[in-house]
Amino acid sequence: MNKLYLIILLLFPLLSSAQNSGSESSQEVTGQSALASNRDFSTDQDVKIYPNPAENGYITIKTSNIRFFKSATIYDVLGGEVLKVNNINSPIDISSIKAGVYILYINEIVKTFTRKLVIQ
Repeated sequence: MNKLYLIILLLFPLLSSAQNSGSESSQEVTGQSALASNRDFSTDQDVKIYPNPAENGYITIKTSNIRFFKSATIYDVLGGEVLKVNNINSPIDISSIKAGVYILYINEIVKTFTRKLVIQ
C-alpha cells in the first residue's frame, strides 16, 4: 500500500500536466529526472540571463514573452530579498550586490522561472 501511494504521488504532477496540455502535445517525458521534478521542460529557453557569471555590474534578462513580464527578484541563499526590479527593458544594475551565488526569480503573469545567478 505504501509503495502504491508513493508511485501515485510521483506520477500525479506528470498526469496533471499531460491533461492540461491536451492531446496536441508531442513532448516526451522520459528518465528519472521526470519523476524527480514537476518542471515544465518546454520553458527552458523562455528566459535567458547574461552574463552569468556576472562580472561587470550589470545583467540582462531576456524573455520570449516580454509583455507577460511582471518582476524579477534576486534572493541570497538564505532567502533574503536583495534586489527587485519591475522593468527588464534595459540592463539591471547589480553593482551594489556582493560577489556570491544568488537565486533569481522571474515572474510572469502565468509562470515563474528560477535561475541561479553567480556574481563575481
